[in-house]
Amino acid sequence: MIQLTKNPTETKILLVEDEIDLQSNLCEILEINRYKVVVADDGVEALKMLELDHFDLIISDIMMPNMDGISLLHQVRLNKNWVNIPFIFLTSKVGSNSMREGMNAGADDYLAKPVQIRDLISAVNAVLTKSKDRNEYLDSQIAKEVKWNKNVRMHEINTPVTGLIGIIELLESSWKSMPEEEVSRILSLAKTSVFKLKSTLFKIQTYQEIMENPILPYCDDCARKENLDQKVFSARDIILKSLDEAFLPHETLSSLETFSFKFNALHLQFILKEIIENAIKFSSTGDSGIEIRIESQMIIIKNTQELFDIPISLLIPEPFKQTGRKEYEKQGLGLGNYIASYLALKNNTKLNFCVDEGLSYVVTLDLTKSVVQ
Repeated sequence: MIQLTKNPTETKILLVEDEIDLQSNLCEILEINRYKVVVADDGVEALKMLELDHFDLIISDIMMPNMDGISLLHQVRLNKNWVNIPFIFLTSKVGSNSMREGMNAGADDYLAKPVQIRDLISAVNAVLTKSKDRNEYLDSQIAKEVKWNKNVRMHEINTPVTGLIGIIELLESSWKSMPEEEVSRILSLAKTSVFKLKSTLFKIQTYQEIMENPILPYCDDCARKENLDQKVFSARDIILKSLDEAFLPHETLSSLETFSFKFNALHLQFILKEIIENAIKFSSTGDSGIEIRIESQMIIIKNTQELFDIPISLLIPEPFKQTGRKEYEKQGLGLGNYIASYLALKNNTKLNFCVDEGLSYVVTLDLTKSVVQ
């Protein structure tokens, strides 16, 4: 027996091989070396085994009936529960197209038939060690990210709460001696803190709703099924109102062509507020770097930026992910665009994010399916 570098007693291997004699020999070798082995005759049977049990490693032949090894590997890599399971191919033709295809599809190693005992155990040990190291690294990175996101969320809640406490304490001790305009200024700061806290709590609450009630992208009748309280809006008027609330100039936009569309008022307010605030926050040239237009039943908001240095045709918002937060110290939870996309879908519309050829950040609210004729 080959000396092992670690105790494999708890390691479970799925062996997929249609040649019964070879399957039996490989199974015996692995079990002698204290691995737990489950066998399958082809890819279809292997998938059934994967549904029923957890495996630490898959060893599979390439040429098999019903489903070959390449197809099996593709299915494994597409499943979120199996994607990280290491995979070793058995092949009779080293350097063949099928073997190269398998390695390109994500196989960790391959063994040439006839398989030598020492080569088999050496490959198994090496792949399992590599998998263990990779998983430990991923766990450490995930732990760091979870800690970072937790700190960000607590910061976003604590900041307005701390501000409110300070304001209340200041008014409590000194309001009688303060000029009226100073009291008014302080109350305005308190109001800002309250709205910031309310926005943060709304985002967290909506995120929980998304987790509990996910919807399919661009659902044709989501609004009807949800029975949303939708109203009719003018694209131009709602843009001008949103810019007023953000204190952005808009004299040149008054002549924009417009169209009418249906939307839930609160959802629309959140989406436009989020997009415009982000444009202000990340514009690398101030207010002058922000461009808003109406085009083909779409509202397009564009701003200069310095976070991305190449064009990106599609950016998909992810929860609690903020590009450049550590470098640029931009505040927020990293939920705004994610929630805005969700609310857009609920109203039968789409939000698209990209970086164009001129390296401007572009957000498009596609209202085609909500237009009122």
